[in-house]
Amino acid sequence: MAGILRTRRRLSARRRARVALSLAVMTGAADGSLYTSTESSAAPAYPQDPNNCNDSSIMWRFETNSGWTKNGVDRRPWVRAAINTLDDARDYNGSPLVSVTEHASIGVEVQVKDKPMNQYGSAECVSGASFWVNGNYTSSKFYWHVARHEMMHLMGAEHGGNIDSKNGDNPPTMMTCKDWSTFRSVNTLAQDDAAYLNWLHSGRDYRQLHANYGWEQGTSYWGKTAGALSYKSSGGSLGPGYAAWQAPTGNDYLYQTVAVHTGDDNESYRAITAAKSLSPDYKTAVRPALYRRNIAHQSSNSCEYADGVGNPNDYSVTSGWVLVAQPSSTVVGTGWTGVQSAFSNPANAMGYEMQVRIYGVAVPNSGGATGYIGIDNSRGDGT
Repeated sequence: MAGILRTRRRLSARRRARVALSLAVMTGAADGSLYTSTESSAAPAYPQDPNNCNDSSIMWRFETNSGWTKNGVDRRPWVRAAINTLDDARDYNGSPLVSVTEHASIGVEVQVKDKPMNQYGSAECVSGASFWVNGNYTSSKFYWHVARHEMMHLMGAEHGGNIDSKNGDNPPTMMTCKDWSTFRSVNTLAQDDAAYLNWLHSGRDYRQLHANYGWEQGTSYWGKTAGALSYKSSGGSLGPGYAAWQAPTGNDYLYQTVAVHTGDDNESYRAITAAKSLSPDYKTAVRPALYRRNIAHQSSNSCEYADGVGNPNDYSVTSGWVLVAQPSSTVVGTGWTGVQSAFSNPANAMGYEMQVRIYGVAVPNSGGATGYIGIDNSRGDGT
Protein backbone atom coordinates (compact mmCIF):
# COMPACT_ATOMS: atom_id res chain seq x y z
CA MET A 1 0.00 0.00 0.00
CA ALA A 2 1.25 3.44 -0.87
CA GLY A 3 1.46 6.00 1.87
CA ILE A 4 2.78 5.88 5.40
CA LEU A 5 1.33 3.25 7.69
CA ARG A 6 0.32 4.95 10.93
CA THR A 7 1.65 3.26 14.09
CA ARG A 8 -1.28 1.51 15.71
CA ARG A 9 -2.20 2.14 19.29
CA ARG A 10 -3.47 -0.80 21.33
CA LEU A 11 -6.60 -2.31 19.80
CA SER A 12 -8.73 -3.60 22.66
CA ALA A 13 -11.97 -5.51 22.32
CA ARG A 14 -13.66 -2.13 22.85
CA ARG A 15 -11.80 -0.86 19.81
CA ARG A 16 -13.23 -3.72 17.78
CA ALA A 17 -16.70 -2.67 18.91
CA ARG A 18 -16.27 1.09 18.74
CA VAL A 19 -18.70 3.90 18.13
CA ALA A 20 -21.61 2.19 16.37
CA LEU A 21 -19.17 -0.11 14.57
CA SER A 22 -18.87 -3.67 15.74
CA LEU A 23 -16.89 -6.48 14.17
CA ALA A 24 -18.86 -8.56 11.67
CA VAL A 25 -17.60 -11.43 9.55
CA MET A 26 -20.23 -11.75 6.87
CA THR A 27 -20.19 -14.33 4.10
CA GLY A 28 -23.46 -13.60 2.32
CA ALA A 29 -26.70 -13.36 4.24
CA ALA A 30 -29.57 -15.58 3.27
CA ASP A 31 -31.84 -12.54 2.84
CA GLY A 32 -29.59 -11.04 0.16
CA SER A 33 -28.33 -8.19 2.34
CA LEU A 34 -24.93 -6.53 2.48
CA TYR A 35 -21.83 -8.61 1.81
CA THR A 36 -18.72 -6.64 2.71
CA SER A 37 -16.23 -8.94 4.39
CA THR A 38 -12.54 -8.17 4.29
CA GLU A 39 -10.84 -11.05 2.55
CA SER A 40 -7.60 -12.57 3.80
CA SER A 41 -5.40 -15.18 2.20
CA ALA A 42 -4.02 -15.96 5.66
CA ALA A 43 -7.53 -16.80 6.96
CA PRO A 44 -7.05 -15.34 10.47
CA ALA A 45 -9.64 -15.88 13.20
CA TYR A 46 -11.01 -12.38 12.56
CA PRO A 47 -10.88 -11.62 8.82
CA GLN A 48 -11.62 -7.97 9.59
CA ASP A 49 -9.15 -7.46 12.43
CA PRO A 50 -7.19 -4.52 10.93
CA ASN A 51 -3.70 -5.94 11.46
CA ASN A 52 -2.52 -4.31 8.25
CA CYS A 53 -5.61 -2.16 7.67
CA ASN A 54 -4.98 1.02 9.59
CA ASP A 55 -3.59 3.48 7.09
CA SER A 56 -4.33 7.19 7.41
CA SER A 57 -2.63 8.09 4.12
CA ILE A 58 -3.68 6.12 1.04
CA MET A 59 -2.77 6.51 -2.61
CA TRP A 60 -5.20 4.68 -4.89
CA ARG A 61 -5.92 3.97 -8.54
CA PHE A 62 -8.68 2.54 -10.71
CA GLU A 63 -8.16 -0.90 -12.19
CA THR A 64 -8.08 -0.71 -15.99
CA ASN A 65 -11.29 -2.54 -16.76
CA SER A 66 -13.98 -1.90 -19.35
CA GLY A 67 -16.51 -3.09 -16.76
CA TRP A 68 -16.61 0.39 -15.19
CA THR A 69 -18.90 1.57 -18.00
CA LYS A 70 -22.22 -0.18 -18.54
CA ASN A 71 -25.17 1.02 -20.60
CA GLY A 72 -23.18 4.12 -21.41
CA VAL A 73 -22.71 5.11 -17.73
CA ASP A 74 -19.24 5.29 -16.18
CA ARG A 75 -19.30 4.30 -12.48
CA ARG A 76 -15.87 5.75 -11.69
CA PRO A 77 -17.01 9.35 -10.99
CA TRP A 78 -19.35 8.02 -8.27
CA VAL A 79 -16.57 5.96 -6.70
CA ARG A 80 -14.10 8.85 -6.87
CA ALA A 81 -16.57 11.27 -5.31
CA ALA A 82 -17.23 8.86 -2.44
CA ILE A 83 -13.54 8.35 -1.67
CA ASN A 84 -12.89 12.10 -1.78
CA THR A 85 -15.43 12.74 1.02
CA LEU A 86 -13.03 11.06 3.46
CA ASP A 87 -10.79 14.13 3.23
CA ASP A 88 -13.57 16.20 4.81
CA ALA A 89 -13.13 14.85 8.35
CA ARG A 90 -10.96 17.13 10.50
CA ASP A 91 -8.82 16.51 13.55
CA TYR A 92 -8.86 18.74 16.64
CA ASN A 93 -6.44 21.22 15.02
CA GLY A 94 -8.11 21.48 11.62
CA SER A 95 -5.79 19.08 9.78
CA PRO A 96 -7.36 16.27 7.73
CA LEU A 97 -7.68 13.03 9.69
CA VAL A 98 -6.86 11.00 6.60
CA SER A 99 -5.48 11.58 3.12
CA VAL A 100 -6.74 9.81 -0.01
CA THR A 101 -4.98 10.65 -3.29
CA GLU A 102 -5.81 9.25 -6.71
CA HIS A 103 -2.87 8.18 -8.90
CA ALA A 104 -2.74 6.93 -12.46
CA SER A 105 -0.73 3.76 -11.91
CA ILE A 106 0.23 3.05 -8.26
CA GLY A 107 -1.48 2.54 -4.93
CA VAL A 108 -4.56 0.67 -3.73
CA GLU A 109 -6.29 -0.91 -6.70
CA VAL A 110 -10.02 -0.14 -6.90
CA GLN A 111 -11.72 -2.86 -8.94
CA VAL A 112 -15.13 -3.50 -10.42
CA LYS A 113 -16.45 -7.06 -10.59
CA ASP A 114 -19.55 -8.80 -11.82
CA LYS A 115 -20.94 -10.48 -8.73
CA PRO A 116 -24.27 -11.83 -7.51
CA MET A 117 -26.56 -9.01 -6.41
CA ASN A 118 -26.24 -9.95 -2.71
CA GLN A 119 -22.50 -9.20 -2.80
CA TYR A 120 -21.76 -5.50 -2.69
CA GLY A 121 -17.98 -5.20 -2.23
CA SER A 122 -14.91 -6.43 -0.37
CA ALA A 123 -11.56 -5.05 0.79
CA GLU A 124 -8.17 -6.79 1.04
CA CYS A 125 -5.16 -5.57 2.98
CA VAL A 126 -3.20 -8.73 3.86
CA SER A 127 -1.80 -9.84 0.50
CA GLY A 128 -1.84 -6.50 -1.33
CA ALA A 129 -4.23 -3.62 -0.73
CA SER A 130 -7.30 -3.44 -2.98
CA PHE A 131 -11.05 -3.40 -2.92
CA TRP A 132 -13.81 -4.17 -5.37
CA VAL A 133 -17.38 -3.01 -5.89
CA ASN A 134 -20.12 -4.88 -7.69
CA GLY A 135 -20.56 -3.39 -11.16
CA ASN A 136 -24.06 -4.72 -11.70
CA TYR A 137 -25.75 -1.81 -9.92
CA THR A 138 -26.93 1.39 -11.60
CA SER A 139 -27.56 3.72 -8.63
CA SER A 140 -25.09 6.42 -7.62
CA LYS A 141 -25.89 5.94 -3.91
CA PHE A 142 -24.83 2.30 -4.13
CA TYR A 143 -21.33 3.30 -5.29
CA TRP A 144 -21.09 6.22 -2.86
CA HIS A 145 -21.79 3.96 0.10
CA VAL A 146 -19.87 0.83 -0.92
CA ALA A 147 -16.72 2.63 -2.12
CA ARG A 148 -16.50 4.71 1.06
CA HIS A 149 -17.27 1.60 3.17
CA GLU A 150 -14.45 -0.44 1.61
CA MET A 151 -11.91 2.39 1.74
CA MET A 152 -12.76 2.89 5.43
CA HIS A 153 -12.01 -0.82 5.97
CA LEU A 154 -8.49 -0.11 4.69
CA MET A 155 -8.28 2.73 7.21
CA GLY A 156 -9.07 0.34 10.07
CA ALA A 157 -12.85 0.57 10.25
CA GLU A 158 -15.05 -2.42 10.97
CA HIS A 159 -18.72 -3.24 10.59
CA GLY A 160 -21.49 -1.76 12.66
CA GLY A 161 -25.20 -1.21 12.89
CA ASN A 162 -27.58 0.94 10.89
CA ILE A 163 -28.14 3.46 13.72
CA ASP A 164 -25.39 5.82 14.84
CA SER A 165 -27.73 7.28 17.44
CA LYS A 166 -31.32 8.39 17.57
CA ASN A 167 -30.20 11.91 16.59
CA GLY A 168 -27.36 10.99 14.21
CA ASP A 169 -27.09 10.72 10.42
CA ASN A 170 -28.37 7.26 9.62
CA PRO A 171 -27.38 4.83 8.34
CA PRO A 172 -23.61 5.14 8.87
CA THR A 173 -21.22 4.02 6.16
CA MET A 174 -19.97 0.97 8.08
CA MET A 175 -23.45 -0.54 8.46
CA THR A 176 -23.75 -4.13 7.29
CA CYS A 177 -26.47 -6.77 6.87
CA LYS A 178 -28.92 -4.30 5.35
CA ASP A 179 -30.20 -3.95 1.81
CA TRP A 180 -28.61 -1.26 -0.35
CA SER A 181 -31.98 0.50 -0.69
CA THR A 182 -31.47 1.77 2.88
CA PHE A 183 -28.23 3.62 1.98
CA ARG A 184 -28.24 7.41 2.36
CA SER A 185 -29.08 9.32 -0.83
CA VAL A 186 -26.40 11.99 -0.26
CA ASN A 187 -22.66 11.63 -0.82
CA THR A 188 -21.41 13.04 2.49
CA LEU A 189 -19.79 11.71 5.64
CA ALA A 190 -22.31 10.68 8.26
CA GLN A 191 -21.75 11.73 11.86
CA ASP A 192 -20.53 8.24 12.71
CA ASP A 193 -18.05 8.24 9.82
CA ALA A 194 -16.38 11.40 11.12
CA ALA A 195 -16.45 10.09 14.70
CA TYR A 196 -14.91 6.78 13.62
CA LEU A 197 -12.07 8.50 11.77
CA ASN A 198 -11.39 10.52 14.94
CA TRP A 199 -11.39 7.30 16.96
CA LEU A 200 -8.90 5.70 14.57
CA HIS A 201 -6.60 8.53 13.59
CA SER A 202 -6.89 11.61 15.82
CA GLY A 203 -3.65 12.93 17.25
CA ARG A 204 -5.07 13.38 20.77
CA ASP A 205 -4.62 10.96 23.66
CA TYR A 206 -7.15 8.19 24.32
CA ARG A 207 -9.99 7.51 21.88
CA GLN A 208 -12.43 10.22 20.92
CA LEU A 209 -16.08 9.18 20.84
CA HIS A 210 -17.54 12.15 19.00
CA ALA A 211 -17.36 13.82 15.59
CA ASN A 212 -16.08 17.34 14.89
CA TYR A 213 -14.93 17.69 18.47
CA GLY A 214 -12.47 20.44 17.51
CA TRP A 215 -15.30 22.40 15.84
CA GLU A 216 -13.23 22.50 12.63
CA GLN A 217 -16.26 21.46 10.53
CA GLY A 218 -18.37 24.36 11.72
CA THR A 219 -21.21 23.34 14.01
CA SER A 220 -21.85 20.08 12.13
CA TYR A 221 -23.20 17.17 14.24
CA TRP A 222 -23.84 19.37 17.32
CA GLY A 223 -27.19 20.27 18.85
CA LYS A 224 -28.23 22.77 21.51
CA THR A 225 -31.08 23.06 23.95
CA ALA A 226 -31.28 26.85 23.54
CA GLY A 227 -29.29 29.97 22.73
CA ALA A 228 -27.36 31.34 19.76
CA LEU A 229 -24.54 29.13 18.42
CA SER A 230 -22.05 30.17 15.75
CA TYR A 231 -18.72 29.08 14.29
CA LYS A 232 -15.58 31.20 14.63
CA SER A 233 -12.83 30.46 12.11
CA SER A 234 -9.84 31.72 14.11
CA GLY A 235 -8.67 31.87 17.70
CA GLY A 236 -9.44 28.31 18.80
CA SER A 237 -7.66 26.54 21.65
CA LEU A 238 -5.48 24.20 19.55
CA GLY A 239 -6.68 24.83 16.01
CA PRO A 240 -8.30 27.75 14.23
CA GLY A 241 -11.98 26.95 14.74
CA TYR A 242 -14.20 27.07 17.80
CA ALA A 243 -17.84 27.62 18.78
CA ALA A 244 -19.30 30.78 20.29
CA TRP A 245 -22.41 30.05 22.32
CA GLN A 246 -24.78 32.30 24.23
CA ALA A 247 -26.54 30.06 26.73
CA PRO A 248 -29.67 31.60 28.31
CA THR A 249 -29.24 29.69 31.58
CA GLY A 250 -26.80 27.36 33.31
CA ASN A 251 -29.17 24.47 32.65
CA ASP A 252 -28.76 24.71 28.88
CA TYR A 253 -26.19 22.67 27.01
CA LEU A 254 -24.62 21.74 23.69
CA TYR A 255 -24.76 18.04 22.91
CA GLN A 256 -23.80 15.25 20.54
CA THR A 257 -24.81 11.58 20.75
CA VAL A 258 -23.15 8.43 19.40
CA ALA A 259 -23.87 4.74 19.84
CA VAL A 260 -21.25 2.52 21.48
CA HIS A 261 -21.68 -1.25 21.17
CA THR A 262 -19.55 -2.80 23.90
CA GLY A 263 -20.19 -6.53 23.62
CA ASP A 264 -17.96 -8.36 26.11
CA ASP A 265 -15.66 -5.38 26.62
CA ASN A 266 -15.47 -3.12 29.67
CA GLU A 267 -14.08 0.40 29.27
CA SER A 268 -14.03 3.73 31.09
CA TYR A 269 -15.10 7.11 29.74
CA ARG A 270 -14.82 10.81 30.55
CA ALA A 271 -16.17 14.19 29.41
CA ILE A 272 -13.80 16.98 28.38
CA THR A 273 -13.86 20.45 26.79
CA ALA A 274 -11.88 23.65 26.51
CA ALA A 275 -13.66 26.92 27.24
CA LYS A 276 -13.13 30.63 27.77
CA SER A 277 -15.13 33.78 28.41
CA LEU A 278 -15.36 36.00 25.34
CA SER A 279 -15.46 39.12 27.49
CA PRO A 280 -14.00 40.07 30.89
CA ASP A 281 -17.36 41.65 31.71
CA TYR A 282 -18.89 38.25 32.40
CA LYS A 283 -18.40 35.51 34.97
CA THR A 284 -18.32 32.35 32.89
CA ALA A 285 -18.71 28.83 34.28
CA VAL A 286 -18.50 25.60 32.26
CA ARG A 287 -19.12 21.93 32.98
CA PRO A 288 -18.76 19.04 30.49
CA ALA A 289 -20.79 15.91 31.26
CA LEU A 290 -21.14 12.47 29.73
CA TYR A 291 -24.50 10.70 29.88
CA ARG A 292 -25.51 7.23 28.73
CA ARG A 293 -28.67 5.32 28.10
CA ASN A 294 -28.56 1.55 27.65
CA ILE A 295 -29.41 -0.15 24.39
CA ALA A 296 -30.37 -3.72 23.54
CA HIS A 297 -29.47 -5.63 20.38
CA GLN A 298 -31.61 -7.97 18.32
CA SER A 299 -31.46 -11.59 19.40
CA SER A 300 -30.92 -12.83 15.83
CA ASN A 301 -27.32 -12.51 14.68
CA SER A 302 -27.02 -13.88 11.14
CA CYS A 303 -24.19 -11.40 10.45
CA GLU A 304 -21.93 -13.08 13.03
CA TYR A 305 -20.80 -10.02 14.96
CA ALA A 306 -17.88 -10.89 17.21
CA ASP A 307 -16.58 -9.85 20.66
CA GLY A 308 -19.91 -10.60 22.30
CA VAL A 309 -21.78 -8.00 20.23
CA GLY A 310 -25.30 -8.93 19.20
CA ASN A 311 -26.92 -7.64 16.03
CA PRO A 312 -26.85 -3.83 16.51
CA ASN A 313 -29.17 -3.09 13.57
CA ASP A 314 -32.40 -1.43 14.70
CA TYR A 315 -31.38 -1.53 18.36
CA SER A 316 -33.77 -0.42 21.09
CA VAL A 317 -33.17 2.02 23.96
CA THR A 318 -33.85 0.40 27.34
CA SER A 319 -33.20 3.17 29.88
CA GLY A 320 -33.35 6.90 30.43
CA TRP A 321 -30.29 9.14 30.53
CA VAL A 322 -27.86 8.28 33.35
CA LEU A 323 -24.83 10.40 34.30
CA VAL A 324 -21.49 8.68 33.59
CA ALA A 325 -18.99 11.40 34.48
CA GLN A 326 -18.75 15.12 35.11
CA PRO A 327 -16.48 17.53 36.99
CA SER A 328 -17.59 20.40 39.15
CA SER A 329 -18.57 23.59 37.35
CA THR A 330 -15.40 25.56 36.61
CA VAL A 331 -15.10 29.33 36.28
CA VAL A 332 -12.96 30.24 33.25
CA GLY A 333 -11.31 33.51 32.25
CA THR A 334 -10.63 34.98 28.83
CA GLY A 335 -7.88 32.45 28.08
CA TRP A 336 -8.57 28.89 27.02
CA THR A 337 -8.99 26.53 30.00
CA GLY A 338 -9.34 22.75 29.89
CA VAL A 339 -12.17 21.27 31.96
CA GLN A 340 -12.54 17.51 32.28
CA SER A 341 -14.03 14.82 34.45
CA ALA A 342 -12.31 11.75 35.84
CA PHE A 343 -12.74 8.50 33.92
CA SER A 344 -15.71 6.41 35.01
CA ASN A 345 -16.71 2.82 34.25
CA PRO A 346 -20.48 2.44 33.64
CA ALA A 347 -22.54 -0.63 34.42
CA ASN A 348 -22.26 -3.34 31.78
CA ALA A 349 -24.78 -3.35 28.94
CA MET A 350 -24.94 -4.53 25.32
CA GLY A 351 -24.16 -0.96 24.43
CA TYR A 352 -24.94 2.67 25.13
CA GLU A 353 -25.94 5.86 23.48
CA MET A 354 -23.25 8.21 24.77
CA GLN A 355 -24.20 11.87 24.88
CA VAL A 356 -21.61 14.51 25.70
CA ARG A 357 -23.11 17.70 27.07
CA ILE A 358 -21.36 21.04 27.50
CA TYR A 359 -23.13 23.13 30.14
CA GLY A 360 -22.15 26.75 30.56
CA VAL A 361 -23.33 30.28 31.12
CA ALA A 362 -21.71 33.72 31.01
CA VAL A 363 -23.38 35.93 33.66
CA PRO A 364 -22.84 39.69 33.27
CA ASN A 365 -21.03 41.40 36.12
CA SER A 366 -23.40 44.38 36.07
CA GLY A 367 -26.74 42.91 35.01
CA GLY A 368 -28.30 42.35 31.61
CA ALA A 369 -28.35 39.46 29.14
CA THR A 370 -25.99 36.52 29.29
CA GLY A 371 -22.84 36.66 27.18
CA TYR A 372 -21.00 34.34 24.82
CA ILE A 373 -18.73 31.44 25.77
CA GLY A 374 -15.93 30.06 23.60
CA ILE A 375 -16.13 26.25 23.33
CA ASP A 376 -13.54 23.94 21.73
CA ASN A 377 -12.24 20.34 21.84
CA SER A 378 -15.52 19.06 23.26
CA ARG A 379 -15.98 15.31 23.48
CA GLY A 380 -16.25 12.09 25.35
CA ASP A 381 -13.07 10.00 25.52
CA GLY A 382 -12.80 6.24 25.92
CA THR A 383 -9.87 4.22 27.17
